[in-house]
Amino acid sequence: MVPIDDAALKLMKKWQSEQHKVLNQQKRIKLNQLVFTTADNKHLSLPQPGKWLNEIISKINADTKIPLKRIITHGFRHTFATLLYESDPKITPKDVQKLLGHDTVQVTMDIYTHATAEGQKRITDSLAKFLNL
Repeated sequence: MVPIDDAALKLMKKWQSEQHKVLNQQKRIKLNQLVFTTADNKHLSLPQPGKWLNEIISKINADTKIPLKRIITHGFRHTFATLLYESDPKITPKDVQKLLGHDTVQVTMDIYTHATAEGQKRITDSLAKFLNL
């Protein structure tokens, strides 16, 4: 289960309410209604988020001189893990492991978290303090 804050929960409930209004009018609501569906109220295909991402990247790259690099949608999971772990020193590797559902903390740390420029700057600053520079 992914923990979410009150603002995100409120937004999800608003979407659910709007979705139910439309689907009830069309007589297509289901007992265990999915949150994100196709226009026909069916499961999204697995490649669909990647297709949306490609469209977004293409649109942005057409309008800018600094193109976005292509990233697969699973790459956002790695980015999320890295930024989450780095965002607050109170968040432990074990916390991130549990959230991502990995069997071991080793998988989380070795595969899903990555070094960042901010992390490298903190190391440089810490070494400078240590060496009294």
